[in-house]
Amino acid sequence: MINLYYDATPNGRKILMMLEEIQIPYQLRWVEIDKGQQFDPLFRTRSPSAKIPVIEDSDTGTTVFESGAILMYLAEKTGQLLPADEPARSDVMKWLFWQTSTFGPMVGQATHFHSYASQIQVADSYASERYAKIVRSLYEDLDRRLATTDYVAGEFSIADIALYPWVRVAKGHGVDTANLANVNLWAKEISKRACAKVKPQRPDGSGAFKTFRADNTSVWDALFANQKSPIQKDITNE
Repeated sequence: MINLYYDATPNGRKILMMLEEIQIPYQLRWVEIDKGQQFDPLFRTRSPSAKIPVIEDSDTGTTVFESGAILMYLAEKTGQLLPADEPARSDVMKWLFWQTSTFGPMVGQATHFHSYASQIQVADSYASERYAKIVRSLYEDLDRRLATTDYVAGEFSIADIALYPWVRVAKGHGVDTANLANVNLWAKEISKRACAKVKPQRPDGSGAFKTFRADNTSVWDALFANQKSPIQKDITNE
């Protein structure tokens, strides 16, 4: 049995999709980051940086954090979605690491400046433009790759699962995919898979990821690792 510590973020959805695709038993354990539950001391024994997702495998007693590491662990555990032979294995691995080391972090920064910094009147035009250009370039790289293959590493794999939950919310990080025909076709095909359609309900009965607002200072503090919202600081100083 796999315990998945989860919230409905792109990184969380990677592992949910993987578990659904490989069809092994799992139990969802919500860690609601808008409430700061990721900072619970017990959870931090599982995830030192207080990040989701995390899995615990009761079959082996193994705990794994970091979404890329979890995808690899589950692929190797089940013999699915990661080829055993070269060069196919390396093709999957390089695109998986492209997502976790390049695409994901840059998209995360673009999202911060596009969706959050603008709320608190500290938007930095240099930073916003920098990350917007980088992320647009990465999407174009992905589009060129998908012009040559149906999936990023040939066959559907953990590399596609790593990328899809981020691409499906491209508007949230300021990317218009209208002219990225290959990315759109790839995303449409993945969206048809059963694993992409699963949307578990949160403990409060909703299904979506919570939208953060800077004027909700407790949520803001939880999201940004207990860094106080500038709005809260302004109020304190008045």
